[in-house]
Amino acid sequence: MKEEPAKPATRILYQGAFDILQISAPGGAVSLLFIVLTPPVIGGWIQDYRAWGADYYAVMPTVEGFSYKKSLAPGEGATIKFLVFPHKKGAEYNAKAVEALSKQVSTYKYIAKVKGIAKSEKAIEYVEKAEKMLPQVLKYICMGDVDGALGVVNQAYNYARLAYRTEVLRIATWFIIIPAAASLVVIVLFGIKGIRIRR
Repeated sequence: MKEEPAKPATRILYQGAFDILQISAPGGAVSLLFIVLTPPVIGGWIQDYRAWGADYYAVMPTVEGFSYKKSLAPGEGATIKFLVFPHKKGAEYNAKAVEALSKQVSTYKYIAKVKGIAKSEKAIEYVEKAEKMLPQVLKYICMGDVDGALGVVNQAYNYARLAYRTEVLRIATWFIIIPAAASLVVIVLFGIKGIRIRR
């Protein structure tokens, strides 16, 4: 009796602004990250062709959600952006890749928030630095350097925070510190004038 080949494992590691599907060969020998950037609805499986005498697996990812339509009409098109990254680096690599990509999404959102209030030259400079760094995250992941990707996304977030702090300090200076100092000067001047009048 012929032994049944071991089944590959598939699981979704992350769902949000993008999806990450992990597909692992039996025994964890090879792990494949299938990252769909747009549209963000995926599924998938591995077809085991060993049962038919071949020595390979075929990845069968499914991508859904074209502009919220169930299907495309004749003549319509759709754009799918995705990364396929096979590796033998293990589960820790997958976890770090998911962390880097999810931090990239949250940093993009934070930058958009800061951009709306940034008025000072320094804050705008920090926002621009952060924006320029974020596209490098995917580049590092594609090179297999998830630590580099995490470093870049953390640095971009720190620039965005610096921009926010700079803007908060500017606003506080103009609307709290300067009016408070002016009020204090007026109080002191009227106090001195009041003391002179009493004499």
